[in-house]
Amino acid sequence: MANRDRSPALRRALSQYLRANAQACDTAAGIARWWMPPGLDVGESEMLPLLEELRGRGLLTKFSTLDGHWLYRRQCVDTASDRELEQMTRDWNELH
Repeated sequence: MANRDRSPALRRALSQYLRANAQACDTAAGIARWWMPPGLDVGESEMLPLLEELRGRGLLTKFSTLDGHWLYRRQCVDTASDRELEQMTRDWNELH
């Protein structure tokens, strides 16, 4: 399956993880490795565009650690962001 074809599945998996683990925080590599469901092998380079998309939508924030690593986490945990994350999952389910 081509990377662009996997975007909806990755978006769905990430939105589900973020709703279930609202305080989670990790690097793009860690998110690709640990937040995705078993069997969905994802690399950092495939995960970065999705993380930046969610950051652009105000759902994620990105910050640097003292050792220079970039971490991602939910921008805020509230009803509006939960609703938007839920919509991402619902949109994908309706397409498939």
